[in-house]
Amino acid sequence: MTTAIRCQCHGSEKLSSRNRERPQPRPTRQSLETIMADIEDTTSLDALEEDEEEEEEEEEEKEEEEEWEKKEERKEDEEEKEEKEEE
Repeated sequence: MTTAIRCQCHGSEKLSSRNRERPQPRPTRQSLETIMADIEDTTSLDALEEDEEEEEEEEEEKEEEEEWEKKEERKEDEEEKEEKEEE
């Protein structure tokens, strides 16, 4: 709802809204500290999650390398057996 307000110094009318939004209160030092702590917590959690993902990837790579090495060893063993059988 708007109402007309007469300016005291100039005598002109201005429209004013009664449902005008109230200004947001300025954050206090304590609320700023809690906000910063929350941000630090989430960033540290993100870093932990990234570290865990990297560790999982490294483990998977190691497993793949071990499997590949085992396959290579099997091939070499089979080749040695074939050579012995041929002799």
